[in-house]
This record gives sequence, C-alpha cells and structure tokens, in this order.
Amino acid sequence: MKKRDGDKTRPDRVPPSEASADAVERIAPRRDSHIEVGDIVVSREPVPRLKPTTAGPIWRYRVFVHPHQYDGHVYNGFEHAATEAERSGARARARVMYVEDSVPVMLVNYRDR
Repeated sequence: MKKRDGDKTRPDRVPPSEASADAVERIAPRRDSHIEVGDIVVSREPVPRLKPTTAGPIWRYRVFVHPHQYDGHVYNGFEHAATEAERSGARARARVMYVEDSVPVMLVNYRDR
C-alpha cells in the first residue's frame, strides 16, 4: 500500500471497486451481494458543504431500511451507524448491508434460515 508524504503509518485508501480480492470476498463475493427489500443499509455519503475548507470530502453514514433511503438516520461516524444498523437488523430479523462506491457488502445476516 502506498503511504502519504509525511505519514509513515497510515496507508492510502483503496476504493472497493479497485480493491483486490481478500479472504472475505472469496467467501462471499461482492458481485453476488445485492440489496433486497427490507435489508438494513449503511451507506457512506459526502457531507454537503457550501464552502469546502479541506481538500478531501468529509463523510457521513446513513442507516435506512431499503428502499426508503431518505427515511433513515444520519451519523457522523461509522461505528455509531453500524451499531444502530446491527440493532435494527437484529430487531427486524434482516440482513445488514454496507454500501460504499455503489458496492454492497453484507455485514451480518439476522434472517431466519
């Protein structure tokens, strides 16, 4: 992984669409993941700003029940969003999906098997 100038510990972020296969993907390939009605979704989206003050975007995370994207709650951090999504998924007996750069990945499946 490439490192930023002056940053000796933090690797550069690789978008999911460009990431190479890893162990998790070999178990549940991304191309086989798709969002279904009733799934709890955590989506990453940029925070809208009128006057950008930093070079890169600032992200927020929206948790919603698919397909009602705009009825969900918005969180500033992934940890809070994932915690709420997991709580909602367990209560609704649904799958919890994470979407980044239009690539869905299943985090956990609470459906009855």
